[in-house]
Amino acid sequence: MSKSEKFTIMKLPAGKPGKSAKLAGMIIGGGLLVGGGLIAGGRAIGKKIAQRINRKKQEYDEADLFTKIDIYTVETDGQSREGLVFNAGEQFRVLEVHGDAAVIEKFEDSSSPYLVSAEYLSTISNYEPVVEEDSE
Repeated sequence: MSKSEKFTIMKLPAGKPGKSAKLAGMIIGGGLLVGGGLIAGGRAIGKKIAQRINRKKQEYDEADLFTKIDIYTVETDGQSREGLVFNAGEQFRVLEVHGDAAVIEKFEDSSSPYLVSAEYLSTISNYEPVVEEDSE
């Protein structure tokens, strides 16, 4: 179909009396339908994405990473070589251990975390250090 044929097809409805208004209405109506469809589709996709993000956030909050970490209780008062004072009844979590060095979080202590000896922790609390086996 050549350009002149396309022009003639477009010109026919507009060329007759009263048909130009009809043509304008069809063009505007078609644009509104397409635009409205795109907006509605975009909103639906946005809503689905928001629901998925909220579901993932909720799953993450419910998982609470610290529930998998054991909580230990200090059984005897003491002070570590590093100068950290422990009182009987205090609770802590061991966040990470490298050799004899343990990173702990003391509950109700805004200065946490601390670096202390894992062996020392085992002498004053119910914490048992993990012994690494040699892989020879």
